[in-house]
Amino acid sequence: MPPGVVGGAVSGPLTTQPARAVAEPADDGRSVLRLWLVRHGRTLFNERGIAQGWCDSPLTEDGVAGVERLARDLRDVAWEGVYSSTSGRAMDTAEILVADRHPIAADRRWKEYNFGIWEARPNAEVFTALADLTAPGADPFSTVRGIFTGDYPALERGETGAAYRARVVGALADIRERHPRGDVLVVTHGMTVGVALTFADPGFDLGHGMDNATFSVLEYGLDGSVAIRAHGARSREELVTAPV
Repeated sequence: MPPGVVGGAVSGPLTTQPARAVAEPADDGRSVLRLWLVRHGRTLFNERGIAQGWCDSPLTEDGVAGVERLARDLRDVAWEGVYSSTSGRAMDTAEILVADRHPIAADRRWKEYNFGIWEARPNAEVFTALADLTAPGADPFSTVRGIFTGDYPALERGETGAAYRARVVGALADIRERHPRGDVLVVTHGMTVGVALTFADPGFDLGHGMDNATFSVLEYGLDGSVAIRAHGARSREELVTAPV
């Protein structure tokens, strides 16, 4: 397993968003690496509106069905590498997606944000606690964006935004070094996808996140440039190609 730092994720408010393709349709052939960032399937805690970061809960029956739908859509992609957060919900999702066709590299750096003593608490309480630490009464998602950018302190016994961002950025860098071209699958969590997209494009509008069993795509050019091809997509038909 690659070295890493364990992390954590909110499930609930970062859901029910329309998929967005993000670039003008065109392609000059310079793009060589496509990184598919999949959010795990729906879990018991997702259904109950409970925050799960370092804690975990199983995929529901509907959650499994959603991942199976995505697996059918992605079945023809020839993966150069497959990675997963070490959380059970992510590993279970990855196993459904690849169905023994490719080994899965478990990397704990792809886990979600650690909410410390607020793990396994109702989402509303967690988001209030997040805002109260830095900006009482602020829009909860603006507080979450501070976590994505590394500017947020830690909740009690939790993880700082800087540590969270550093481990995700490190995992991204390692994948780019190991896989200079082709398609790479990463099964992770909603907030962790937000960190990756914000690192690629600090001005990118994340909306309010992405649904379970959807994907976002980062595409890297030979010159090191990067473009976001989709966010919260449910099928490859929503993927946009464009010069990076």
